[in-house]
Amino acid sequence: MLKRIVGKLFGFTARIESLEAQVKDLNFDPVFGIYNRSAFLPMCRKQPRNVSHVLCFLDFDGIHALNERLSYEIVNEKIRTLFQSGLRQSDLSFRHFSGDECNILLDCRTIEDGKKAISDFQKRAADLGLGFCYSLRLCFPSDDLEALVNEMSHEVMEQKKQRNDSRVA
Repeated sequence: MLKRIVGKLFGFTARIESLEAQVKDLNFDPVFGIYNRSAFLPMCRKQPRNVSHVLCFLDFDGIHALNERLSYEIVNEKIRTLFQSGLRQSDLSFRHFSGDECNILLDCRTIEDGKKAISDFQKRAADLGLGFCYSLRLCFPSDDLEALVNEMSHEVMEQKKQRNDSRVA
């Protein structure tokens, strides 16, 4: 109680609230309307330690061509809409880097449940004219999530390469 009074009296409380708001803004990607990479590990590690989740790494298909055809803002709006309406509130989504790659920590306990959630997400994406390749892994907050995401990104890139090679052949 005394701490709060002193904090308000000297302006510490307002400053702390201001800094917390700035940190929240820094962890959010307004372009896609989801968290950014800097929020990924801290938020994943806040999940209960003994509970598994399904981690998804996805890479949108043909975003650059869509941007040229429709415009960046229209494509970004489609992706924002997808993430706002295509996932459950308990799922956490993150932009991987500045491109069209994302991580989703699905509130699922099994790969089968994760596949169903991503299948539903893919249907919503298709309704918006979007597609993506993805990889799923069962994980715990104590796992080396960065290494896991790196493995998953390589898998997705290999999927895309194989798909493109088969189109050329």
